[in-house]
Amino acid sequence: MVTRRVIFLIGVCGLMVLVGYVYADIPHMINYQGVVEVDGVRFDGTGYFKFAIVNAAGDVTYWSNDGTSVAGSEPTSAVSLSVSEGRFSVQLGDTSLPNMTQGIPLDVFNTAETYARVWFDDGVNGSQQLSPDSRLQSTPYSYKADDAQTLNGQQSSSFITSASDFGRSGVATNLYEGSQTLTEKYLNAIGPDSISGSSSGGILSATNSGSGSAVYGSATDNGEVENYGGYFVAGGTDGRGVYGEATNSEGGSFQSNYGGYFKSAASSGVGVYGEASNTAQTLQHNFGGYFTAAGGISTGVYGRATGEEGRGVTGHASHTGEYGWTYGGYFSAVGAQSRGVFGAATNSGDVTNYGGYFRAAGEQGRAVFGDATKTGVSVQNYGAYFKAAGGTGRGVYGEATDGGDVENYGGYFTAAGRSGGGVYGEASGLFGRGASGKATGSAGTGISGVASGSTGTGVKGEATDTGPGTNYGGWFKASSSYGVGIYAWATGASGNGVEGYASGASGTGVVGSGKLYSFYAAGPPGSIDYGTFTGGHDVKLSNDFPADVESGMIVSVTGKTYVRPAEDGVVCVSSTLPTVKLSDTGNDNAVFGVFVAETSLIDGHWYKANEGERFGTVNALGEGRVWVCNIDGPIEVGDYITTSYVPGYGQRQDDSLLRSCTLGKAIETVDWDSVNETVEFNGQTLKVYLIAVVYTSG
Repeated sequence: MVTRRVIFLIGVCGLMVLVGYVYADIPHMINYQGVVEVDGVRFDGTGYFKFAIVNAAGDVTYWSNDGTSVAGSEPTSAVSLSVSEGRFSVQLGDTSLPNMTQGIPLDVFNTAETYARVWFDDGVNGSQQLSPDSRLQSTPYSYKADDAQTLNGQQSSSFITSASDFGRSGVATNLYEGSQTLTEKYLNAIGPDSISGSSSGGILSATNSGSGSAVYGSATDNGEVENYGGYFVAGGTDGRGVYGEATNSEGGSFQSNYGGYFKSAASSGVGVYGEASNTAQTLQHNFGGYFTAAGGISTGVYGRATGEEGRGVTGHASHTGEYGWTYGGYFSAVGAQSRGVFGAATNSGDVTNYGGYFRAAGEQGRAVFGDATKTGVSVQNYGAYFKAAGGTGRGVYGEATDGGDVENYGGYFTAAGRSGGGVYGEASGLFGRGASGKATGSAGTGISGVASGSTGTGVKGEATDTGPGTNYGGWFKASSSYGVGIYAWATGASGNGVEGYASGASGTGVVGSGKLYSFYAAGPPGSIDYGTFTGGHDVKLSNDFPADVESGMIVSVTGKTYVRPAEDGVVCVSSTLPTVKLSDTGNDNAVFGVFVAETSLIDGHWYKANEGERFGTVNALGEGRVWVCNIDGPIEVGDYITTSYVPGYGQRQDDSLLRSCTLGKAIETVDWDSVNETVEFNGQTLKVYLIAVVYTSG
């Protein structure tokens, strides 16, 4: 049994001397003494003590010797002390002692009642809590004397004593007023330069952890004046008019973090005016404003316009000289998925709103110049990336208004990266347009795409929405009598003026629709108007058409057709939708072609499908393949092919005359002895082969 009798003594001894701004630190320690007995006998030897300061109920820990006590619990580590005739003495908070890792902070004694709690281990009976806890009396509260040397927590050296401090050239007239603290009251200075001077660090540093503004610049004069919320000039070689950095990188906190946020309410006011005045003709990086944002959803520059004709960001290139390369805005993106410019018009009402609106008045000026310089293989970087979510919003609106005989562009974009895009337009809406260009000049170009690379693309439009809506990778319109919706010109030896590719299961590389010609090709004398050609037809499948018909099987018409009506009700002679079935008759005069696949009709097809109707595509002209069997003997090069009684398979035609039952002519030599694929029909085992053919039935 361990019993305890404690003589509790506290001694605090110190001297504070203040000379000017110099002050003496008070040791954060308490002299603690006591007496311990074991089974009524005063203990001699080395004892192991643990100490804590707790509240009256003992369920809140304010301090412990190793900082591990929680809610009055026993600390983890013990402090070994020499005990003589039961007496021990220790400086609580003396971090020079082993396992006394915590000094005693001032705020321990901010509460009215505190108690010392002790655990003792004689090395035999284990650690036991000594009771009762001892209340600490008034002497420890001399700790608060340390706070008396500060003003609201600030040391005297933190305050300005003369106009020369911090490079101030004016006279400070209001440093502190009444009950307002320096965090609530700004500094008021008189003079032409309120704050000036030079420093390797910061001339003026202001920090605000609340919801206010560390620096607030406001242009409040609403008259016809040029007033600035903030005016910054960078004249150095690599100077920045304004450098704003948002460093909060906690990506999961969803914080709105701004490198710089500025607002101007005056009629001609400017929220931020940054001027780079160094005009030396050297390779200098000189910025009117330079902003970076490191946070998860932070913004280097955030421009917002809430007025009727306001602009969140306006870029204006006013130099009109002959050789001036002047930019309304110049933006660069070097990250893997970064954007040189991201403009979003989020007002979804029936308004004209712009993700970005730029204008250049110079002879060779660019309203927007976006350069994606990262040339890695797998990066997605954009010279410019724009998005408009509004009802009539434009992700990018480029207008060439000069009607003279000049080359002017609504938008001109280049991309130097391996997978960079000169223009990337994405339309996520039902009838959105990835890119829309308009040219009102006599020789203007709505959209002009130039690809100078060996495998570059002048204009690339991609429609990625797989929903049921009408979605265009590129949408072009010409309204004049001789206008051209798309004019494609390939100057290379083997270039393609127009090339269409559809990766979807039912996609179409190129779709054309016209009053006279849906597609028209006419080259110079000696050229081939059509290249590689296989003519396919849309067909309606009969009700008994099998669901598992293999591509290459022969089909015949049933005699049921659907005709395309013209707008005035007259039957159109250029479009008919036939109904087909799987061929199962020899030498069938109704043969139509070779089944390719079951597909859906393209969007905008003149035939309006009913529920349950099935459609497909059939090859009937050009070169291709067809499934044949040797029921009428092996087929050789030059033999005509017709239908057979084996459903879907062709056979050798008995003669060499082109007949109405002829599907086409074989153009491939087949070693029938090596053909292993077979089919069973009426007890016969027949060899079958997918043979090359020139179709003649369509």
